[in-house]
Amino acid sequence: MSKIRVNNISKIDRKNRNILFCKIATVILSIVLICMSFNLFLNQYYEPKEYTSDLSKHIKFGKEGNNLYSLMYVILGFLSSWPNPGFFIAIVLTFFVVFSVWATKKLLSFFCPDTDKWILWVYALICNMSFPIQITLTENHSVRGYMTSNVYHNSTYLAMKPLAFLVIYYFFTLKDKYVEKPLKIKQWFIFTGLMLITTAFKPNFIIGFSLAMLITMIYDFIKNKFKSVLNFIIMGTTVFPSIILVYYQQSTLFDEKSEMKFGYFVALEELTSQVRGHIYIYLLMSFLFAFIIAAVCFKEFFTDSCYAFSWVFLLVNMFFATFLYETGPRATHGNFLWAAYFAAGFILAVSIAKYDKLIKEEKITCMIVSSAVLGAQFFSWLNYMIELCNGRVPYR
Repeated sequence: MSKIRVNNISKIDRKNRNILFCKIATVILSIVLICMSFNLFLNQYYEPKEYTSDLSKHIKFGKEGNNLYSLMYVILGFLSSWPNPGFFIAIVLTFFVVFSVWATKKLLSFFCPDTDKWILWVYALICNMSFPIQITLTENHSVRGYMTSNVYHNSTYLAMKPLAFLVIYYFFTLKDKYVEKPLKIKQWFIFTGLMLITTAFKPNFIIGFSLAMLITMIYDFIKNKFKSVLNFIIMGTTVFPSIILVYYQQSTLFDEKSEMKFGYFVALEELTSQVRGHIYIYLLMSFLFAFIIAAVCFKEFFTDSCYAFSWVFLLVNMFFATFLYETGPRATHGNFLWAAYFAAGFILAVSIAKYDKLIKEEKITCMIVSSAVLGAQFFSWLNYMIELCNGRVPYR
C-alpha cells in the first residue's frame, strides 16, 4: 500500500515539475519569438534593401487605395500616416505572429483536450518556431527545406495564418454535428464570417480548404447513406461568400499579361533555385516530422476523421503548389504556394498533437526519433531567424 502511495506521489511530483518547466519554457520562447519578430519587421520597414520583403509594396498599395486584394493593405496604409510608422507596423505584424501561436494552441486543444494548457502553449510555440532541417550536400552547396508555414516576408500571409487555424478549428467543432442536424444560424454566420475575413486578408487559403471540405463532405454523405441532404447543402453554402470575394480579388492577381498554366514543380523551382535537382530531398525535409508520426499513427487515418482531413488538405494544396504556376509579371510571386505553406504548418500542428498521444502511451523509440527531428527543426528556425534578423538571407 505504501509503495503505491509513493509511486502516486512521485507521478504527481513529476507532472508538477513538467508543468513548471512548460511555464518557464512558454515565457522564454514567447520572449524570443516576440523580440526576434519585432526586430525583423522593424528592419524590413527601415532598411528594405537589406531586409527584402513585400512590406514596402504592401504599404504603397495601402497608400494608393489599391485595397481590393487584402485588408492588410488598408491597415498598413492607415498606419503609414502615423508618426514613427515603422514602430507601429512592426507591432501589428508581431501581433499576428503571436495571434498565430494562440490560434495554434486553440487547434491543439481540440486534439488534446486532456493535456495541460502549459504543455499546449509549448507545442504551439514550437509549431510557430520550426523550420525544415538544413542538409549540406557539398562544401559549397546545401539544401534547406522550403515548405514551412513560418514565412515572414509577406504581411498578408502573416494575417491569414492565425485566422486560417481558427477556420479549421471551428470546422472540426462542427464536423460531426452538421450530419445529424442542420447548422444553427449562429454557427453558420460564425463559420462563414471566419472564412470571409480570412479570405479578405489573403485569398489563397479558401480554395484548398473548400476543396478539402467538399471531399470530406462527400465522404460523410456516402457514409451517412445519402441521408440529410439539406444538412450538407446548408454546410456547403458557408463557403459561397468567400468564393465570391475571391472572384473579385483575382482581378488584382491576373491581367492580360498574366495567366495560369499547368506544369510540374515549375513554381517551386522558379522560386527555389537551391532545390533544383533535389526537389524530393527538399520535400522530405519539409515534412519529415509529419511523415514519422504518420508512419506510427497510420491506423488513425481510418479512425480519426480530423487527422484524415489534415492530410487531404495538405495533399490538395500540394497539388496546386506542384502543378499550377503563373506566367508574366507574377511568374516569380508564387501565389499558388501560400496555401501549401500554411498546410505545412497545419500538418505539423496536427502531428504534434499525435506526438503528444505517443508520449502519453510511452512509445519510447518513436518519442526519441520524433523529438530529435522536432528539436532539430526548432534550432533550424532559430538559426534561420538569426540570419534573417541580420539581413543575411534574401526574402522569406
